[in-house]
Amino acid sequence: MKYTFFAAWSFFLWSMTAQAVISNNVPKIEDVLSILRSNLPAEQAQALDASALKGLLAELQNRVILLTNPVVQKRALQENLLTKWTVYNDNFAYFRVGQVNGTLAQQIRKAYDQLAATNKLKGIVLDLRYAGGFDYREAAAVSDLFLDKELPLVRLEGEAGVVKSQSNADDLTQPFVVLVNHQTGGAAEALAGIFRESQRGLLIGSGTSGSANIFKEIEISNGSSLMVASQPVEIGRGKIIGTEGLAPDIFSAAPAAEERMFFDDPFKVSVKKAVITSTNLVVSSTNSPRRRMNEAELVRLQREGVNPEDERAVGEKETVVIQVVTDPPLARALDLLKGLSVLGQNRKI
Repeated sequence: MKYTFFAAWSFFLWSMTAQAVISNNVPKIEDVLSILRSNLPAEQAQALDASALKGLLAELQNRVILLTNPVVQKRALQENLLTKWTVYNDNFAYFRVGQVNGTLAQQIRKAYDQLAATNKLKGIVLDLRYAGGFDYREAAAVSDLFLDKELPLVRLEGEAGVVKSQSNADDLTQPFVVLVNHQTGGAAEALAGIFRESQRGLLIGSGTSGSANIFKEIEISNGSSLMVASQPVEIGRGKIIGTEGLAPDIFSAAPAAEERMFFDDPFKVSVKKAVITSTNLVVSSTNSPRRRMNEAELVRLQREGVNPEDERAVGEKETVVIQVVTDPPLARALDLLKGLSVLGQNRKI
């Protein structure tokens, strides 16, 4: 009987709550907080504001950002721009972006020139996973590096018309892939969207965050400030990236528990001393003691056309260590670029 009464009472409370929500008869949050502060134990009342703020920011994620130390946090946004650049497979440039702000376009151009000076580059990977930023003009500047004709890029708040790309003789025109994930947001997400709208580059990874908005900064009395989304960003010919974000052209993602691990170390659990079929390799050599070969090994080498006296070929002096890119989106991008290179694909992607 007690259970039946409790269940009925619980259902009644749930029903009344649901009806209140449906009818928009929701109490003011100030009234609720005032009652809770007056009736909760002191230690719980003290933590109430922090808990309420945390829940509010979680509910409004991507639309409201709290800066507890605006000066320091803004400075960090300007310092964490291009965080990594390297070459894979001797031919494919890789650029990892932290924030789309400040002088990112200049940094990418300088890094590209450094890599191109010692490598014959046949493709480019731009990694926007976990990237953000608020500088949409800089997003346009970065995209302009890769576009060889005039196209509308982004409309900026308070300015007439749109920012357009310029036709430059030194544009980066190699096949091009952009990596994105669920934490690609803000100006980085707009940058990915610009490439999508201009039909330049394929997006590989998972869906983006849906947070490409113009933000207004509002100061709070304690020195903190709130970045509040005031309007969505328009890219291309008026395209707006909704809260659902951008879907990739090719979905490729590691399990959620491993995604950051592969991002931090694209060769994680990948060192193998064996012949493998993957094409995404970095090869190095290490010295090892000479070893004796038996008759069977000599016969096998002769059949394969290998000179037994060539110590490098038979591994007597050197052990080849092969590192395989195991980060799923990056591996997929490199395989795609290598395929285009092998096929002699002239069409830009």
